[in-house]
Amino acid sequence: MDIELIKVIKNQVIEELKKEYFLVKKTNDFNPNDKVKNKMFIMYATEVTCEYFKINMQLVMSGTRIRESVLVRYIVSFLCRDVCNNKIPFAQIGEYFGKDHCTALHGYREVLKISEVDKRYKQDVDKISELVKNGFYKEENNNEQKTE
Repeated sequence: MDIELIKVIKNQVIEELKKEYFLVKKTNDFNPNDKVKNKMFIMYATEVTCEYFKINMQLVMSGTRIRESVLVRYIVSFLCRDVCNNKIPFAQIGEYFGKDHCTALHGYREVLKISEVDKRYKQDVDKISELVKNGFYKEENNNEQKTE
């Protein structure tokens, strides 16, 4: 298949997922086992992490083993378990990146291990965690405050 065609199809899928995400968020109909919401969280966390490190999201999604893209996937695995209100299963995280659950679990553990010894890395992960938490759950929190 032509690489450009693959990119177009992938972008269309991402746009459809974004539409589903905003629909789910607008209705505020969250279910912890909802795969659509989980994918939306993973996608959002990936976008924020890519922006933070100034890495092309297409490169991360391609499954390449370039160090920078691997580290982004590791951090996203960590965010999906520690930032998300409902921990996303490693199988779903791995599936999103075209990997298996063991790869997502390994990424999660690597972030914990590196954070213990590298303070700058830990600061970066903490900043990204706050960005994701504030961005993804901001609208949900605003809706709760309005109803009180």
